[in-house]
Amino acid sequence: MKNNGKMTKILVVHKNRPAFGDLMTAVGGLGFAVIKAESLKQVLRQLEIHPEVRLVISAREFVNGSGPDLVMILRSNRRFRNMPILLACSDWTQQDVIHCAGLNLVQLINLPCPEELLKAKIEQLMTAGRPRVLVVDDEEIIAQSLKDFLEMRDYDVLTADSGYKALDLLNNSKADIIITDVRMPGMTGEDLLTAVKNRFPHIPVLLMTGYSNMNAQEAQKSGAAAFISKPFRYEELSRLIDSTLDKYKATNNTPGPTP
Repeated sequence: MKNNGKMTKILVVHKNRPAFGDLMTAVGGLGFAVIKAESLKQVLRQLEIHPEVRLVISAREFVNGSGPDLVMILRSNRRFRNMPILLACSDWTQQDVIHCAGLNLVQLINLPCPEELLKAKIEQLMTAGRPRVLVVDDEEIIAQSLKDFLEMRDYDVLTADSGYKALDLLNNSKADIIITDVRMPGMTGEDLLTAVKNRFPHIPVLLMTGYSNMNAQEAQKSGAAAFISKPFRYEELSRLIDSTLDKYKATNNTPGPTP
């Protein structure tokens, strides 16, 4: 399975057992690139080396750790808190099922697992619960670059090259946050902000520009949730998106990211 022309990567964490060898073969057979880890330390190392990993499949127990340990570590890390996790075992207990039922983006499978069920679980986890970002910029190379980066950070990303197209998208698709350039032909980012506040007041808008004299205080007065000046580091943008979403969820008591 490919994302932007590249093989989608899945990290499999396990001790050397036949059931997981069969699972890795099945995952590879579904068209995913499989990466292996046997300990928590190796997991974190592999995620640093391969930031494009989109899903972690973990055994209940592995070297110096467990699946629940892994869930807690990734959820406490801002960078990996939206990483979907599929826990696999041949003998789940009722207590395991109850515990994992309350965890976001975590599901269980029993081994051995039929290929069709495995495929459905993977696809469901990869698309569920990821914050959806609408990137609006008339420069295609910038929009695509932002899309590529944000998808590696486990955001679901839509793009539009104008404010008008962005509004059309919002009429048919949901978004958790909008990132828009200010200087665009036709409808400017500030015009789009006004339209969004009128029609979709629950969606925070983040303004970005390298040309406007607007500062953060002026941006917030205009109704923007946040403001970032070009050039900026992508990690800075990612942190700003996360903090903005956290603030809006707390303020509006929303249930979470768009399904």
